[in-house]
Amino acid sequence: NLKLATTATGIDVTGAVTSDGLTVEGATTPLIELRKTGSDKANIKFDTTNGLQFDNSSLSYPIKFSGSLITASTGGSERMRIDSSGNVGIGTSSPTLPLDIVSNSGADALKIRARPNGNDYGTLTFYNNAGTTKWADIQSNVAKDLRFYTNGGTEAMRIDSSGRVGI
Repeated sequence: NLKLATTATGIDVTGAVTSDGLTVEGATTPLIELRKTGSDKANIKFDTTNGLQFDNSSLSYPIKFSGSLITASTGGSERMRIDSSGNVGIGTSSPTLPLDIVSNSGADALKIRARPNGNDYGTLTFYNNAGTTKWADIQSNVAKDLRFYTNGGTEAMRIDSSGRVGI
């Protein structure tokens, strides 16, 4: 059952609505706001100031698409953004590189994990611009060695778990 009621701010609709389009003209901010009330709130809001925003807990809008900027927030603080240059910042609101990671808590800023079976390596691999040719690797394995590979896979140096260096 669909119910329509006028309020001081517009029309209140209760029930399911099916539409093949929606045009909003002359509205003030927000242009469109969809809310689900209750303990499991879900909100979608679009306005000309903040762009498109999503939220699943309160009206803090943790994911926001605005012009040439995308931001994600948790706990009321911005945690990640993609700026107009395509730079991704994690822990910074002004990324200066394609991936700019800042740990403000003194914790490690980046963690690379191996797959869960004990025979795999944690690997940082460097490729050419097209992503088709492997140039170098830095690997660590279950023996806690740190290995450096160049020329697409030739081991160039190893630091073993005792700190000994092999070249």
